[in-house]
Amino acid sequence: MLINTLVLFLRDILPLFLLVAMLMALSPRSSDRWYLTWLGKFALLGIILGSLMLKFVDVISNQFDGAGLEILVNCVNLMNYALVISLGWQSTRHLSPRYWNYLSGGLITLMLLQNGANFLIYFSGYWQQIDAPTVLLLGTLLGLGICMSLAVLLFFALLLSRQYFGPWMIMSLLVLFICGRIMDGLNLLVQVDLLPDTGSMWNSAKWIEDNSGTGHLLNALVGYEASPSLLQVLSYLCLGLLALVLFVSLKHKRLRSADQQTLENFL
Repeated sequence: MLINTLVLFLRDILPLFLLVAMLMALSPRSSDRWYLTWLGKFALLGIILGSLMLKFVDVISNQFDGAGLEILVNCVNLMNYALVISLGWQSTRHLSPRYWNYLSGGLITLMLLQNGANFLIYFSGYWQQIDAPTVLLLGTLLGLGICMSLAVLLFFALLLSRQYFGPWMIMSLLVLFICGRIMDGLNLLVQVDLLPDTGSMWNSAKWIEDNSGTGHLLNALVGYEASPSLLQVLSYLCLGLLALVLFVSLKHKRLRSADQQTLENFL
């Protein structure tokens, strides 16, 4: 059970910590007090929504001929993708920090709604077993320590990269992160026969296995899978390239506007 708890943290909780690290590195603010207030509000909202989802999970699952939960997960992933695109657009403009707060907070809330419900289902199922609370508590402490350590390392690495490359490297990583969530969600639609099984494109398990520590980290960060299907690879590439094209066009548009404004001021 201890191993299962740690795996659950790496699969469902680590992506949340990595997302928060990326958003904090991208944030236009730097106050520790603001970070806690911003994170606390939206984390609480996400926990409440995740608890409601847990309560009505049977009702949701029975919708759409038993595929309701899988469809909901994929809808949440697409909403997260739209929020990331909006964050990229916001990064090219001098908009109100409140607008950034709502976009980033929406990402955290939706991720907690999706991943937090899975975590609560596991805990509610095992908590009643004999000696389970002690093992779960130990697994929780170890899992939180691992997730926090990796998130802190990522946060400072991204802060360093921002000094040299600006916010665009962080935005690119955030896009890959969300594309990875979407790629995972497509597996659920294949399992309920809403999408065809296109077979595996390759198998890299001999280098990095899905259930290894590195595999879990790469999956949480960029959606790594040892044997992705053709559908997953195509969706990953198309969504990633779409975001890249939008970001590049927005950046060039901002540079042209700045050059035009400078010329007008000079004249």
